[in-house]
Parts: sequence; structure tokens; C-alpha cells
Amino acid sequence: MDQEKAKQLFENGAIFVFLDVPHNIIFGIDYNCWRTGEKFKGVKMIPPGIHYIYFNAIDQTAKASIGDRTGFFHCFKRNEIVVKKWNNQTETLDTEYVCDEQELERFRANRHDMDRYLGAYPYESFSTWHSLSSQITESYVSMLVPENRLITSSVNLVGQPFKSSSSSSSKKVESAAEPMVEEEEDEEEKVKPFDDYFRVPRSLREAEQMLPKLTEEKGTNVRFSRYEAKYPLNSNAADITRHSMDLSYRINQLLDERRNNDSRQSIGNDFVLCELQFAFLLFLIGNCYEAFEQWKFLVHLLCNSETFVKENRVVYEKLLNVLYFQLKEMPDDFFTDLSTQNNFLCMNLHNLFANIADLNDDDGTTSSFRSLKKRASEFKEYLTQKFSFDFDDEPDEYAPVVVELPDSDVNEL
Repeated sequence: MDQEKAKQLFENGAIFVFLDVPHNIIFGIDYNCWRTGEKFKGVKMIPPGIHYIYFNAIDQTAKASIGDRTGFFHCFKRNEIVVKKWNNQTETLDTEYVCDEQELERFRANRHDMDRYLGAYPYESFSTWHSLSSQITESYVSMLVPENRLITSSVNLVGQPFKSSSSSSSKKVESAAEPMVEEEEDEEEKVKPFDDYFRVPRSLREAEQMLPKLTEEKGTNVRFSRYEAKYPLNSNAADITRHSMDLSYRINQLLDERRNNDSRQSIGNDFVLCELQFAFLLFLIGNCYEAFEQWKFLVHLLCNSETFVKENRVVYEKLLNVLYFQLKEMPDDFFTDLSTQNNFLCMNLHNLFANIADLNDDDGTTSSFRSLKKRASEFKEYLTQKFSFDFDDEPDEYAPVVVELPDSDVNEL
């Protein structure tokens, strides 16, 4: 990059300042990650838009990562400066640190002096990042991230406070002078003798009961979308069968649930595309397996919603582009392995192409869906060449079952 262009990008791009970052940790932004050097204090020349910043510690040999990968999404504005701080005790982002306006202005005034401490944003990979995050908006992503804004690669669990019989008896002594009030004790709230916590269990069931009770830490879970009902209340057998084959009711339920929970913001049907890209990036970059399961869940819904396809042509034109760039980043054997295990991608994409091929206008023509049909045909041809799979063949799951009868039964027939 020539100096004039670099200067222009520095003046117009955003800056992320990361204070007190230790030497030799994993730090990444979007599709790139590195090990930090001794002088590292952040990243400069960040193009405006949505970006994902993440980090995790590595062992003393600097060869393997340890701990959870943690990150956050931020929509950078032109010339914006974002300042965060590392917490050495928790070995992650300091969530209590807030950069005040006076300190922020000082960073802005001295940003040219900080230039040598800031790594340049890797523009050679920006097109890849943009293609994988094109449907993610600031308002939509704010509904998906945890309440504390930080996303970890595993679920944060917390246990209950340790209680012993000695602490219980001391409380009874302190309250001896007070009037006695008899209360029924819940069995789960009963305090065990101290020795019971270290006794060898007599059975597997007893061992499971002795395990600590862990719960998800409040405000740390990713707020993925869900739906309550698979089909309308009081549906008959025919309706249940129809809604089990056409999942449009479920995807509409998912969107309605999201609109009810976030009534202050306008949510369109393209929200599912944002969440699809959001889940894929958390799996690909954030090492979050829960996000991979959500990605598969959304792919299944979108590929098997026949009515939803007809009512949302533009959404599905964008969906084909989203899936194209996502599958492009997957290794070739990833698709093959899934197809041999349970045909997840093969079966769902087969249904998607079939639903699009069957689209017709009310007058029997296909003029409204000509562009969508063309894109689907090109996408299907690309997948056939890349993964050597024929999507025109009926998946084995839908093939008729051939039952061989014994000779005696055949003669009787």
C-alpha cells in the first residue's frame, strides 16, 4: 500500500485502542488473528461498519491457546476511537472500565503519536469479511449478543455457595434470643454435614446428586431466536402433517417471538439472514459450538419453508448469496462428511432447490421468480461441481423402502 493511500485510510478509518494488553496473547479482528507484541496497543485504519474483535490467552510455550475465546461485535463509525482495557486478574476484557470524554479527546489528539503502536487493519481480507457479514446490522446484532456484550466460546456456569453444618449451627446460636418460628425446610435447602461432601458415593445416582449444581451466569448467554409452537393450537392431524413438512409456521413464530421481545425496534423477515451470518461467524471465528447448532437450526427452517419462500422472494435471493459465501469458506471434506453421516446439508439444500423450482405466480407464470430461479440454478451447479453431489436425485431418506418377503409369503400372495 502506498503512503498516500495509507494516510487517507488512517485519517478516515476507525481506531481500536486496547490498553494493558499482555505480550503474546491471541488477538483478532474479523477474519485475521495474531499474537500480540510488546508494543501492541490496538488496531488502526478500521473501515466503517460491523466488526468482530476477539482474544484469548495462550500457554507459556506460546503454542496452544488456553481458556475461552472472548469477543464482541462493534459497529465502527468513520474516525471513531474505541478504547478498551485488559484485566490481568480475569485475563479478559475489563467490563467495568469506561473511557471518559476527557481521556477520549486525549487519545484523539495524540493518535498520530500512537501510530507506531497500532497494527494496520488487513484490507486484503476485508472483502471476505464483508461477504460473510453483509446482512448483520447494528440494531439486529444488539438483540443477539449477551446483555454484558461479551461473547465466550463456552457457556459461563456458576455454582451455588458452599454451605456446611458448622455455618448453619452458628446462625442458630446467633438467633437463639429471637422468638422461635417453625418453618418447613425444603429438602434441597437442607445443609449437609461437612464430611458428606467428601464421602465416597455408594451409587451412580448418589454421585450425581453430590455434584455441584451449576447454572448459566445471568446476562452472559447469546440470545438466539427460538419458537414456542410447531403448529397452531387445536390443529387436526392433516394440519400437523402439513406444518411438519412446510416449516413456514415455525419460522413466522420465531420472528413473532423476536418482535414481541424487542418491540421497540422494527424487525423485518430479513432478521433470519442476520442471525444466520451471526451464528456462522461465531462458530467459524469465535469457536462457539452452540452457534453451529443454531446455524444448522436456521438452515433447516429456511430450506424447508415452502410458503415462506413464496412470500419472501427477496429474502431468499439474499439467502443464496449468504450460503454461497459460507459454504465457500468450508473445507471440501466438511460437506462430504456431513453427507455421509446424516445428509444434513444435502437433504436441506435439495429441499430448498425443489421449493424454488416449484414457485409459480397466481396466474401460473414464473415472471416474479425468474431471478430467484436463475440464482438457485447457478448455485446448485456450483455446489455440484465443488462437492460432486447431484441435487436432482432424491435423498435416501425420501426413497421408498423395499421390504423383501419370505418365499412362503410371496406364494400366498
